[in-house]
Amino acid sequence: MAVSVRLVTSETMRAHVTFPAVLSVIMGAATFSLTAFGVLAAEVIAEFSRQRWQIGALVSGVTLSGALISPSVGRVVDRIGARRAGILTLGGERRGAGGRGRSTLVLVSLLGNALMAGVAQAASNPATNKLIHCTWPPDSAGSSPE
Repeated sequence: MAVSVRLVTSETMRAHVTFPAVLSVIMGAATFSLTAFGVLAAEVIAEFSRQRWQIGALVSGVTLSGALISPSVGRVVDRIGARRAGILTLGGERRGAGGRGRSTLVLVSLLGNALMAGVAQAASNPATNKLIHCTWPPDSAGSSPE
């Protein structure tokens, strides 16, 4: 019986840790808005005299905008490549989250930022799929990059 021994190098270890971390950050950033709206709902309602349904509509708007533009964003991801798609996702969420912090026209600004968060949400899955496709060889599905 032959026993194969694989040497684990620092490069292999880095790939096992870094790549899943990058994927997690991209997917986490894309869903951050939904969590932030949920956590801050009580404060937004109290501060800006809003109704609960308005916060629910805002969160639904994020999800709906992501769903509506997802097919188009998927095609864009195929054209621009994996790295740029990851940056698009992180940048869209950054604009959405950063804009919420600097809102002066509250309702209009929140709606615009919700749309940007929807772009990030729409781009996150195709971006991570493209990154995985470009990193792992097709015959090693379910295993780590070598």
